[in-house]
Amino acid sequence: MLNAFILGALAQSSLLLSGLAVYWIRVPTRVVGWLAGFGAGTLISAVAFDLIAQDISEGIGAVQGALWLLLGAVIFIGGDYLVDKRFGGDGTGGALGIVLGAVVDGIPESVIFGIQVALG
Repeated sequence: MLNAFILGALAQSSLLLSGLAVYWIRVPTRVVGWLAGFGAGTLISAVAFDLIAQDISEGIGAVQGALWLLLGAVIFIGGDYLVDKRFGGDGTGGALGIVLGAVVDGIPESVIFGIQVALG
C-alpha cells in the first residue's frame, strides 16, 4: 500500500512542479498556444495510432472505441459549456475549464489505479 502511495505521489509530482513553475515564470501567450496545440496533436495521435489499434486487437472494435472517445469529448465540451455559461464566456472561467479537464481526466485514471491496487 505504501509503495502504491509513493508511486502515485511521484507520478503526480510533475503536475505540482509544473504548476509552481508557471506561477513563478511568465510564459508568453503565443508559447502557451503552441504548447497547447502540440499537446492536443500528441493526444489525438496517441488515441488514433495506439489506443484505437489496441481496441481492435483486443476485440473491442474501432467503432466502440471511437464511441467511447466521442462520449469523453461530449462530456468535456458539455462541462466546458456549463463553466462558460455559469462563470462567463469572456475568459474568466478559463481556470475552471482547466480544473474540469483535470477532474474529467483524473476520474477514470483514479478508478483504474484503485482497481490495480485492490487486485494487487
